[in-house]
Amino acid sequence: MSAGGGAPPRRVLTTGIGSLPFHHFGEALDHVWARYDVPFYPQLARAGDAVPLMLREVLPRPERGEKLLAQLAGEPGLDGFAGFGAFCARARGLVKMQLAGPLTLAAWLAAENPALAADRLRAACWAWIERLTAKLAAQLPAGAWLVWDDALLGRAADGERFAALRRSLPVRLGLHSCLDGDARPLLERYRGAVLALDASVLSFAGAADALAAHAAAGGLVVFGVFDTRARALDVGAGLARARQALGWGGGDVGFSGGCGTGLHTVAFELQLATALAKARALA
Repeated sequence: MSAGGGAPPRRVLTTGIGSLPFHHFGEALDHVWARYDVPFYPQLARAGDAVPLMLREVLPRPERGEKLLAQLAGEPGLDGFAGFGAFCARARGLVKMQLAGPLTLAAWLAAENPALAADRLRAACWAWIERLTAKLAAQLPAGAWLVWDDALLGRAADGERFAALRRSLPVRLGLHSCLDGDARPLLERYRGAVLALDASVLSFAGAADALAAHAAAGGLVVFGVFDTRARALDVGAGLARARQALGWGGGDVGFSGGCGTGLHTVAFELQLATALAKARALA
């Protein structure tokens, strides 16, 4: 409570999704601490990668067939997360990290292993990502935002299992989605989590009650207000989305860009960070 007995002032926090266009991890680390309210673990994406970086992070050297299932029953390592130790050494306050979620991992592995039963692979991926998440959470500061990048999970009825894991961790487990559609089901299934939702593709029409219930349950939304799919950043449209988001209820709120920032240029990323600071000033 504030000194006057009212609600505490709202915080508007800028952060990123994860991917960045820098060539050196140290340079990216300096950037996220200098330009964002919530520094985030930099994923150095590269155009033309055969396997998306976030999948190589969580399972750097996947086996095939039954050997894959045996591998997923083992203990995950952190060697896929380049620079994670340096990130944790610098993390003293609130930070954010993103990793691939279980259904996105299962979909990628299913394409490479068509003979495996889908339910066995899905169960194995869930267990692998749960163990990996717990291992990462043990090294991050308490209260950090640890967000699964898994739009497929956003459309699945796995909210109870997700919530059980969220309650067991010392960090705040979250979910990121940049698929189009209605935001309300996602807000209801994953109520109380940190939800990073791309407002340039998801519809929040009629979602006022769902947003209020999410906030009341201790949840937070990081709105992707700037559309980063286009080659040029439309700052005006992003600021308009930020104004809308600020009217969708009280409590803290996050602002970020959308997906794929790492496939742009450093100049684009610097423009995005400046635009997010302007969006924060709207509050």
